[in-house]
Amino acid sequence: MSASTRGALLLENGRFAPASAIGAESSLCAFGATQPTYAAGHESHDSAFRDCRSGDRRYSRSMPADLLRLPVRDASDALHVVVETPGGSRVKLKYSPKLGTFVLSRPLALGVSYPFDWGFVPSTRGADGDPVDAMILSDTATYPGVVVCCRPLGVLEVEQNAKGGGRERNDRIVVEPVSVHRPTTPLTDRVRKELEAFFVATTWFEGKDLRLLGWGEAAAAEALIRHATNTS
Repeated sequence: MSASTRGALLLENGRFAPASAIGAESSLCAFGATQPTYAAGHESHDSAFRDCRSGDRRYSRSMPADLLRLPVRDASDALHVVVETPGGSRVKLKYSPKLGTFVLSRPLALGVSYPFDWGFVPSTRGADGDPVDAMILSDTATYPGVVVCCRPLGVLEVEQNAKGGGRERNDRIVVEPVSVHRPTTPLTDRVRKELEAFFVATTWFEGKDLRLLGWGEAAAAEALIRHATNTS
């Protein structure tokens, strides 16, 4: 997989589909997104895409200018999750809609790495004002910007210090890809406890005073998404 296709990939039916597939050829433009080439006079007019030009060549970004505004679900009602930080990473990455790419948020504590892909559900707004966080249980890591179609498995309810003072909820849902060809990691009691330990470790030096309130099942995760979609 070339670096030029990592910017905009959709994991669907167990395969990565590069967005560049819609064009006859592709090249690189700002922030490493793949750019399908359009004939003169036939460039995309979709407001979700931003044009960039180099000399006499015309390109239209294959990565939407704002991944936060992607639809919550696909046509089959599967949940869209945008990967920010891939499994195995020792740093936290964060999507910047202003730049249209991913930026370094912070390194994790020594010895800590993401156990699975970590991202967010687009077009949602949680109690902390950010999109709903999601951990994808899968035995393989993907890349920042990949959209994975998922089904909810549960939700870890947490409370933390708010940036403006006081306390706020920052619940995290746990999901699995809908298109898998071998069993994924089950959300057992042991996995739940290890995820709890991971979230505490990642915020230990951030002054958030994370408090674990308990787990909800898939229905609770779905209810959280519905509420977060209505308030986004």
